[in-house]
Amino acid sequence: MRLDILGLQAFIAVADHGGFQAAADAIHLSQTALSHRVSKLEAELGVPLFTRTTRTVALTREGFSLLPRARRLIHELHTSLHDIRMQGMLRQPKIEVGCVPTLAVAMLTPILAEFAQMHPEHRVRVFDGYASLIAEQVNSGELEFGLTIRRATHSHLSFKPLLEDRFVVVCRDDNPLAGEREVSLASLNHHSLIRNVISAEVLVSSGEIINWRYEAENVSTAIEMARLGMGATIVPSIGLPVGPGSGLAVLDLVEPSVMRIIGILRRPDVPLSDGARALMELVQSRVGAEQASLDVLPTSSIGRIEQ
Repeated sequence: MRLDILGLQAFIAVADHGGFQAAADAIHLSQTALSHRVSKLEAELGVPLFTRTTRTVALTREGFSLLPRARRLIHELHTSLHDIRMQGMLRQPKIEVGCVPTLAVAMLTPILAEFAQMHPEHRVRVFDGYASLIAEQVNSGELEFGLTIRRATHSHLSFKPLLEDRFVVVCRDDNPLAGEREVSLASLNHHSLIRNVISAEVLVSSGEIINWRYEAENVSTAIEMARLGMGATIVPSIGLPVGPGSGLAVLDLVEPSVMRIIGILRRPDVPLSDGARALMELVQSRVGAEQASLDVLPTSSIGRIEQ
């Protein structure tokens, strides 16, 4: 006898809801269609499963016997189908890449959305962490490549520069600095300064002694502190949450001007998977277009942060 899955589901629905109309509503069928499924199942089994009157529907002895078995059968079927779907998902190609947090939202996520439309067969895991951790995971093979910052310690890895990101000073729009177009590191000594893990590199490389008042590990935390009027902070310009209503002012950092180099980091001795190569090429294309749209200072006048 053929297994009647639809009939069993209809039978369980009527038993659970105590009537044909309520069961039909619950599983989005007409009462006629539901009754037909139950009657067909009863005909195949050769026994009635319900006693029907004008007012009530009750399980027969055979119906009571079938109900727990039908539940187990449908549950096992759903579980088996779910397991098979999951196995199929696990066989989908998986790409693992890294991206520093300051670039992940503003730059990588739009590229990933475009990639998902082009290559829906791929799964992607993004590790958004510090450049040093991305380098470690690229070197170990955990990540196929990283969109990250050039560091001196990357000499054993392949780094392809794509973009120069200017450092700027951010403060609240009513800060005394907000009326200026540019500010030097030395002049910041006269203002409350919020240091973050990236601006710390700027301060060390400049040789300037800065009296900072607050410190935050994360750039977004430092920006929020600046928004609340606690001081000014030095941050990369890409992805800044500025604009009408942001409450923030952005000033060029001069004397010295500082930039960081953004690019693709990977192991030169390990070939990329097809999916990772396609994603890397899309990143290079889109980030390269971003570089072309930026007003970049002449490289002779720019200090560089390799972090």
